[in-house]
Amino acid sequence: MDRSVAMALLCLSLVGSALAAQSIEVKSWFPENPTNEFLPGKEVKAVLGLHNAGSSALNVSYGAGLLASPYDANQVLLNFTTQYLNNIPLAPQQEASVDYTLHFPAQIPPHEFLLKLVLYTTVDEQLEGHLVYNQTIFVIEPALWIDLQLIGLYLIGLAVLALAGYSGLGWAKSKGYVKKTRKSKLTKTAPGPADKSDYLKGTHGHEFLRKRSGKLSD
Repeated sequence: MDRSVAMALLCLSLVGSALAAQSIEVKSWFPENPTNEFLPGKEVKAVLGLHNAGSSALNVSYGAGLLASPYDANQVLLNFTTQYLNNIPLAPQQEASVDYTLHFPAQIPPHEFLLKLVLYTTVDEQLEGHLVYNQTIFVIEPALWIDLQLIGLYLIGLAVLALAGYSGLGWAKSKGYVKKTRKSKLTKTAPGPADKSDYLKGTHGHEFLRKRSGKLSD
């Protein structure tokens, strides 16, 4: 075998061994935002599940994140604060989980973005970065208790229904399907006699008043 080819194979094997020694498997998810929708001005917790698949021990040192344009991944729009993860030690084949908190500024506009999360591990005092999340997310507007546009649509719908009902009632009256209500006429009653004693004729009260008036006339 040619000496140069042998040296190249040896170098490749050493590089492969180094990568295997530092390999780490990471699963990430957002327990409070499973649909990848985020609100501006809110903190978001990302959970990172770690598995040291290499043959060397390592430390989980830092977590970092950024927002990039969904049309150009190299166009960085926002850098999140790098968070120290306490140098969590991971032996080979050992697993652990860490939380990384992102704070979305209140000024960020509703839009889709590319979110990247990077995990930094340390092996023999050498820092190694691992891209553990690289997906499109959506920043959405917060829901309002009172949606003025929705209320306006409801009012317009009620007005249209009322107008249609009024027009239908007029058409039904014109066809004779609905009879017009007639105003009831008030009958006038003749006024009673001025002398209220006439109401008592034929009663004991009338006799009492007659006798009393006779005594008074005496």
